[in-house]
Order: sequence, then structure tokens, then C-alpha cells
Amino acid sequence: MEVYGAAIQFYEAFPREALSDAQRLALGLLSVVDRRPITNRSLHVKKSVCVLSHWPFFTVFQKFLTFIYRYSISGPHVLPLENGASFLKLLQNLGPENACVLLLAALTEHKLLLHSLRPDVLTSVSEALVSMTFPLRWPCPYIPLCPLQMADVLLAPMPFIVGVHSSYFDQHDPPPDVVCVDLDTNTIFHFLTCIYHRLLAHAC
Repeated sequence: MEVYGAAIQFYEAFPREALSDAQRLALGLLSVVDRRPITNRSLHVKKSVCVLSHWPFFTVFQKFLTFIYRYSISGPHVLPLENGASFLKLLQNLGPENACVLLLAALTEHKLLLHSLRPDVLTSVSEALVSMTFPLRWPCPYIPLCPLQMADVLLAPMPFIVGVHSSYFDQHDPPPDVVCVDLDTNTIFHFLTCIYHRLLAHAC
């Protein structure tokens, strides 16, 4: 199968502190006479961001790479490019419709309790959910795998995304204002589900 690639190249300032005195002398950043820094010179290194795909969507690639570059130089941001997120596991365990319900709940800052008998799924799906809010950032408490001893965090009077082992329900009843997401049975318990279906019906 063919693989297409697109890349954007740019120059980024390199910190002088990362260079030895010999390197700074060789690059003309340090005076040979008195070893003082030459402040009117700077060092830049070439960097590149690449996208690989089986589809030749070059115009889309160009827009995406340009956005990534401009966003990266606009301030100290965290880009969700490399983390533990698994969108495949999110869709496998929730399906596209419930994934949209969960994203809607996150964007409207609800209290979200994800639970499963599989800790690895909890972590992957939680990371995928937070990544889906990009370029927004989840500003509230986020605990992808919360120990049962810390389950009192579910009583917090603020939005949160918390993942717990399903054995939590053997000992506790979740607060009534919490959206419970069962990743093992693809079930979401909350009145928000009804609201979403009504909105979806009106949109269609």
C-alpha cells in the first residue's frame, strides 16, 4: 500500500547554555580575546514535523502542519501528539455515539466517572478523552486511574474526570450528579444521555 508524506521545516533558537566553550568559540558566539559572549549573534537549528498517511490529502496536511507550527510558537502549549491515548480503544469500548456523548459531557464540564475491570483500558480511554478536547485544555481535576482509597474525590464540588476500578460499586454508590461511564458494557448513566439524544434528534 502506498504511503504519502508531508513535512514542514522551520528553524528554532538553540540555547547557548547547551554548548561548551569550545563549541561557542567555533561558532563565533564567544570572543577569542576575552571569552565574552557575542550577543549580536544567535544559533538556530533546523527542525521538521512530518505526517504520514495512506491517503494523498496534501492540502489538509499543509493546513494541519501549519496550524501545529503556529500553535507551537504562540506560547508554551502541550500538544497531544505523543501520549498514552488510544482512540481505537475509546471507539472499541464506547462506539462513536457514546464517544460523542462523553465528549459533550467533557466540553460542558460535567463530573465524569469512568470505570472498568481493565486498568489499561481506563488509562487509554481517559487520555483519549482529554486529547479529544484539543485545542482546549481540561482545567479541572484529572485522575485516569484513581485508587479506591481516594474515592472521596468523587464528592468534589467541581467538574472532574476520574477513572476507577469497577469494584468501587461493590462498596459505594456514586453521587447523583456524576456521569458514570461503564467501559465494559458500553453504558453511560446520566440524564445527559437523554439530553444528547434530544439534541441529536432535533439536529437530524
